[in-house]
Amino acid sequence: MKTTINVAVLQCNATADLTSNLTQLNNQLSHISDTTTVIILPEMVAYRRLSLKNPVVAETIPGQLCEFFGKHARRLNAWIVIGSLCESIPNTAKVYNTMVVIDPSGTVQYRYRKLNLFNCRIPGNRLVESDYFLPGTQPVIASINGFKIGLSICFDIRFPELYQFYASQRVDALICAASFTTITGQAHWKPLLQARAIETQCYMLAPNQFGVGGGNLPTYGHSMIIDPWGEILSEAPGNKATILYAELSKERLQHTQNQLPIRRPNPLYKFNSDLDNMNTCT
Repeated sequence: MKTTINVAVLQCNATADLTSNLTQLNNQLSHISDTTTVIILPEMVAYRRLSLKNPVVAETIPGQLCEFFGKHARRLNAWIVIGSLCESIPNTAKVYNTMVVIDPSGTVQYRYRKLNLFNCRIPGNRLVESDYFLPGTQPVIASINGFKIGLSICFDIRFPELYQFYASQRVDALICAASFTTITGQAHWKPLLQARAIETQCYMLAPNQFGVGGGNLPTYGHSMIIDPWGEILSEAPGNKATILYAELSKERLQHTQNQLPIRRPNPLYKFNSDLDNMNTCT
């Protein structure tokens, strides 16, 4: 079993121009270190609908974006976590906000549909995702080179019971892919990420977008990698395309968990399906 893996967390600024976004992503991915095991991308990494009057651009999984990132996965011989895309749903105009995990062969291995939708009515920061999205129903744990990784997207970070469930399943790391707004990000981004890392004793891998996002709201940047003690290993600026790197270590995880044995043996947060049904891409 692998005792370390190398991760890359990518920060970008996706716009409503899909072609331009893919060009920028091609450029960023061309600079990824060849020692990287897993590349983690932000929420809505390839397309952000800046005006709510514009239609939602949805696709099937696998589809155009999975093929685009699959080619990079094969070229880099690395796993790629598409932070999210809009997954089409038959017989409705609404979509899922879906994270997709692609293996080094370019094959879709896991998909996670955002459980907690961003329904925000703060003055100057109004965005109601449930007008356009349907929520997912299950957490998902990806197994990558001996590391168990719990998946989540943006607003999920405000629901600690999800991460306690992941901790009860003995995950090693958590992903929170985001397009986190500046108003809420300045107040809550760092403390929420650190809290989830500390209370679960897991690594937190948090790619965020910067620039103008959905509904013409500015997004915060400051992508982060946090260790199981809550220490920030790497942080991006608020306004620049950035790639963060870190080595995740089983030894560091075990050391932290031995110092403070706080993990619960049973989940407090229960779901309708068993764990075997969570690890699915159907």
